[in-house]
Amino acid sequence: MRTIILSIITVIICITLTSADQKSKDGLKVYHLQSAVINAPRESLTKSADIISTRLKLFGLTSYEVHVLPAKKQIEVQINDNTEFREIDGLLCNKGEMGFYATFSREEISDILQNSNHLYDLMNSDQIKNQGDPRIGCVASDKTGPVNDWLRLAIIPDSCKLCWGEETGNSMKCLFALRLGRHGNPLLVKSDIESIKASADNDEGNYKTQIKLRPEGAIVFALATKANMHKSIAVVIDDEVYYWPRVQNVIEGGEVEITGKLSKNQVNYFIALGSTDDLPITLNLVK
Repeated sequence: MRTIILSIITVIICITLTSADQKSKDGLKVYHLQSAVINAPRESLTKSADIISTRLKLFGLTSYEVHVLPAKKQIEVQINDNTEFREIDGLLCNKGEMGFYATFSREEISDILQNSNHLYDLMNSDQIKNQGDPRIGCVASDKTGPVNDWLRLAIIPDSCKLCWGEETGNSMKCLFALRLGRHGNPLLVKSDIESIKASADNDEGNYKTQIKLRPEGAIVFALATKANMHKSIAVVIDDEVYYWPRVQNVIEGGEVEITGKLSKNQVNYFIALGSTDDLPITLNLVK
């Protein structure tokens, strides 16, 4: 389910961060990431390259290279030809901001959102039958325009945030209603996480995500699960819902396990973003 230099130099200095020994470009796809900030410090460019390299390693790649190209204000990423770019594109450009949010049910959002019936008319909600479901509705991934137009004009209460999330295994996007805390904050953020790991979920090749929270975060999460029994708590990365597990019991001790029909790549993608710092600058893929 997002490079830069402060001074002009006459010699291009390439700082190489590799997964192993230096590789030739033969058999590698090359991508260039451009900084959106012209005068950002060079240290930010180098830190971004370091973060991207760590993300690719955590995702499971063994053949890649990440170079800083200061004179071009770019980061160059070389990846094995066999790697599907769509599986790792977010690891290169996504900032990586993460938050855990309590959610509103569809019924609750009807009470606080003006003209919600028109929003429902723009979306398919036939599959939303559970009262605690946080999805307002779903549309095909290429048909979100009318809903986004409505959202730009809508009056959204300060207690609510609406975010898209992609349905696993199909080309649908669903709109989720997230509950904001005081000052518009999520329940938990990335710094509340101590570690994330993946493990096999069953014999069918599915995987699960295991999150270990720091002590203070564990207390907050225990209270949140107690207050949101049989509702979903959404895990959001860069304003897109990635997981939305339903709370089945109070979770104490900070051990959070997310299961479902998740592939190894899906879980590793989440680990790669959740276990690394946010990118300090905005990077755009050069087309």
